[in-house]
Amino acid sequence: MGELQTTLARAGKQKQAAAAAFAAALAAVLLHLPMPEEMPPAGDFLPLLPPGLRTFALYVQAHYLYPKEEYALSAGMVEGALAMGAKVYPIPAIYLHLVAVMDYMSLKQTRQVQDHLLAAWAAAALSQAQAGCASTIPNTPLIVATPREQRKSPVPMNTTRVAAG
Repeated sequence: MGELQTTLARAGKQKQAAAAAFAAALAAVLLHLPMPEEMPPAGDFLPLLPPGLRTFALYVQAHYLYPKEEYALSAGMVEGALAMGAKVYPIPAIYLHLVAVMDYMSLKQTRQVQDHLLAAWAAAALSQAQAGCASTIPNTPLIVATPREQRKSPVPMNTTRVAAG
């Protein structure tokens, strides 16, 4: 929030309008409300947002496409955002991976589902580790391997192992 306020103070009305458009889109999408009629095109306001907020806005855009059953377009938006460095912002990256899981489940592309689910898990664990937190799942180590490395795990990925804790 501090980054947003600093950016808005420097930028003036144009960036304030971008932040307002983002807030309106965020509320409409995540609360499943109709999109405001006066909503500017995303291409008009996304470039004016700070980079971390821009990454989260791309998640909101991808999430918006999901209930419209535009799964491939949503997944493409996620893949593009991640390819452009969204991993630098762990919380939006986790959400991007999770909307990709939703998209790829609908497209019945299980390999991509597994990759994105494991990447979201790894990003959450890495974020916890960087924040100095212990794992919140009892007897579960922090996962920092990439999805491809995790596939080599001796524990089959299609089973659930519950540890006593």
